[in-house]
Amino acid sequence: MSKVTLEKSQEQYIVDAHGNKTAVILDIALYEQMLEDIHDLAVIAERRKNYPNWEKSSQSSLAVKFLEKRRQRLAQMNEVDIQDADLAFERFKVSINSDRPDDAKLYL
Repeated sequence: MSKVTLEKSQEQYIVDAHGNKTAVILDIALYEQMLEDIHDLAVIAERRKNYPNWEKSSQSSLAVKFLEKRRQRLAQMNEVDIQDADLAFERFKVSINSDRPDDAKLYL
């Protein structure tokens, strides 16, 4: 498994003419991991929305599959890779929140 890190010196932003951040350039491994997680969560949200009477066992089954996939991915990582991924995510959260007012932070 490739190492997922985002060092502070590697963070890159695209800014507008006023110097406001308009986009961020992410490490491809982190980006792909985020897309996979977002897709999994979107599937869960779609099913909950379209099937309000969906049996709890089905909901549990999908959630278990999602968690199992994450567990397998983590099982392939060594301790350093896990710490690097955690650090990259913490830096990602800070960068996401950096331009938001205190009452609009996505990560607390």
